[in-house]
Amino acid sequence: MAIKEKIGVIIPTKDRKSELRRLLTSFVSQRCGPDQIIIVDASDQADTLLTEDYNRLSITYIHGNYGMTEARNLGISNLAESISLVCFLDDDVVMEEGAWKAMTDFWESAGVDIGGCSFYISNEFSHNKLPVKIIKRLFGTRPKTYGKILRSGFNVSPYSPSETTINTDWLSGGVTVWRRIVFDTNSFDEWFSGYGMYEDVDFSYRVGKEYKLVVNSRAKVKHLMDPSKKGMNYAIGKKEVINRLYFVRKHEELSVTRALLASVGGVIRNLLSGPLRLDPGVMIRAFGNVTGIFNYMIFKDDVFYR
Repeated sequence: MAIKEKIGVIIPTKDRKSELRRLLTSFVSQRCGPDQIIIVDASDQADTLLTEDYNRLSITYIHGNYGMTEARNLGISNLAESISLVCFLDDDVVMEEGAWKAMTDFWESAGVDIGGCSFYISNEFSHNKLPVKIIKRLFGTRPKTYGKILRSGFNVSPYSPSETTINTDWLSGGVTVWRRIVFDTNSFDEWFSGYGMYEDVDFSYRVGKEYKLVVNSRAKVKHLMDPSKKGMNYAIGKKEVINRLYFVRKHEELSVTRALLASVGGVIRNLLSGPLRLDPGVMIRAFGNVTGIFNYMIFKDDVFYR
């Protein structure tokens, strides 16, 4: 008889009380739930009533000033010894009906060669207009296969519109379950400070060299993006370029030259996408991309430590 896998959930959060509670509420409505939930809250004010309001869930609440990668590593160190699978969830996702059961069913029959499995984000698709598709093709960032890491370091979405379960090169950090054993030889790189960005690509790509990575299309969640991030477009645009280059520099099979060329393509793509989508924030993000590119060209590797 197979031994039931025990799953612990780690949720890093900061100043998003309502989003966190929305996620926990979606857990309560599931037919079954995790064996342990660790919340690492970097908010200015602790939510002192959280564990009482959600006493049906086994919650360990930690409050302190931690960045994303620090919070994840801290969560791992606070897991019960009986936990064999580790799930990381962003606070702005919501479980769809039956999602947790579909994920636990997957792991009950998963082979030992599978190191990580992601929930399927059901509302996260790319609807690019033809000019944007042409730019992506010209700069080599639009392959035909989902879930790939390109030599430029660009990561292709693993969420196929056909809703198929696929093997992939990387997994999104905020919707994924890992075998605990992978953390014996891997940890999140704390260079990716604060909001993070690309820390999930960096971690999962390394794990993917040892284990298979899978997206489970039956275990569906929704990613309900925080509207406040729209005011961070310039900073996000700059950060995605710098963080991607940092990631590429760590892997000799990837190419800094291709990463820079693809980043130029990203600038053009965002400048086109803004008007086509009537979203000025995308154009602001393009200016952040430009700043990131020029900072690297001027400061080279020193840009990673400025």
